[in-house]
Amino acid sequence: MQYIVTTKNKTIMKKTTKLFLSVGCLTALSLITSQAAILANGDFELTTVHTPFFDATGAIVPGAVPDWTPLGVGVFNWSADGTGPGDSGIDVGLTEPYPGGKDENSTHMYLAATDPAIANVSTTPVGLNTYQVSFDLNPVWSSMNLHDTLVTLYADVGGVQTVIATDAINGLGDLYANTTYTFDGVSTLTAGNVAVSFQNDTPIVAGQGSYTCIDNVSIQVVPEPGTIALLTLGGLGALVAIRRRRA
Repeated sequence: MQYIVTTKNKTIMKKTTKLFLSVGCLTALSLITSQAAILANGDFELTTVHTPFFDATGAIVPGAVPDWTPLGVGVFNWSADGTGPGDSGIDVGLTEPYPGGKDENSTHMYLAATDPAIANVSTTPVGLNTYQVSFDLNPVWSSMNLHDTLVTLYADVGGVQTVIATDAINGLGDLYANTTYTFDGVSTLTAGNVAVSFQNDTPIVAGQGSYTCIDNVSIQVVPEPGTIALLTLGGLGALVAIRRRRA
């Protein structure tokens, strides 16, 4: 049977081609964006008031901040707002006393030097993937004009950490502005959940203090180049098949 190409058929072919290409693009986009939700409450917006991780004795306040918890007890820090032991917590910007008095107007986590790391353990099982950690860091104030920050990507198995990758951002002065940092970690692990921790690692002595703010934390799986290539080839294959049919 002879296939007769008409103006109507050409229009249908063009629409079909666009449909296949659109489906391919949407599939690729869906694959990428579906990886963005590994971490919960990465922007700390679930907290609406100034909330410390520790009480006045330095003990952890369970569940004070959704999805984030300290990895140890608070240590006494010099603090301008007088909260005493365990100053690390969530600040809602300029509406709260210092820490936060000279930084941005957003809700963020602030870390006091000598306090333990603060961690977020996701519900996502770790796999043989490349993970990318992204976050905003604001070295807001230090009596020494010095900020060292340690970020750790790890697999959590019942509270036991197996490190995947770390990023040390050292030697920053007081900036009062956010800078976005990213780093990748290649996992060879198949047990535990994906997790990340932040610690103000600035060395201080008695009578000194240092506060660093963290915001907009995310963890994503970096798509394998082969996966994106296959999706692209799928779309091109559909286009070639349609063109051959037209010929």
